[in-house]
Amino acid sequence: MDTANDGEDGLFNAESYDYDAIVLDVMLPKLDGWEILSRLRKPKNSGAYAHRARPDRDRVRGLDTGADDYMVKPFDLPELFARLRALIAAVLTKPRTSLKSAM
Repeated sequence: MDTANDGEDGLFNAESYDYDAIVLDVMLPKLDGWEILSRLRKPKNSGAYAHRARPDRDRVRGLDTGADDYMVKPFDLPELFARLRALIAAVLTKPRTSLKSAM
């Protein structure tokens, strides 16, 4: 598991390393989670992405941008971990050329 203090570092990590899942916050400084998700989904179209959203209106935007799942803050950590386990298991059963994610 890796963390990033801002969106630029998070995008660098996501593009440089292989992860099983990425958890994004839409309110990251320098580069927000929406832009990171959009950039990661365009060229690769692979991997599992859990997207943590703010208000309810962000749910649809997150899914339309390419998130496989979303959670609205505040959220319960055991639920986040359960969703990540399910997301990773679903991705591992699908044939993919590569798997990306970052936390």
